[in-house]
Order: sequence, then structure tokens, then C-alpha cells
Amino acid sequence: PDPRIFHAALERAHCRPEDAVMVGDSWEADIRGAVQAGLAAVWLNRRGLPRPDTPAALEITSLEPTEGLARLVLHP
Repeated sequence: PDPRIFHAALERAHCRPEDAVMVGDSWEADIRGAVQAGLAAVWLNRRGLPRPDTPAALEITSLEPTEGLARLVLHP
């Protein structure tokens, strides 16, 4: 993935990469791209896929409960 798409989204949101978190379910498109663009990443692995060897992202299996997820992402 091209990091420019992440930078464009950050620009539209008036946000710096270090102040953003990407939550995505595709390791290749979401997680790798976000990390290359300088964002923290959370991999939503609902299907229990094997984790790649890199520790580039926090792994979760569900977005519920949302309050607990927010604490986990914002205060690792």
C-alpha cells in the first residue's frame, strides 16, 4: 500500500501520524500501510489468521466492548 493515502487522510482530519491509530482487518492493506505511514496500528483479526512475524500492530479479535477497546488503543 502507498503511504500517501494515509497521509491524505491525516491531512483531511488535521491529524499528525503520531496522534492517529489505524484499525483494520487486512494486514497487507491496512496494517502494513499504516505502519509505513507512521501510524500506530491495530489489527482486527476476526478470523483467527496466523499473525505475521512482525510485532507491528496490536492484535484484537473483536471491536466489542468498545469502551475497553478505546482504553487499550489510547493507553497501551
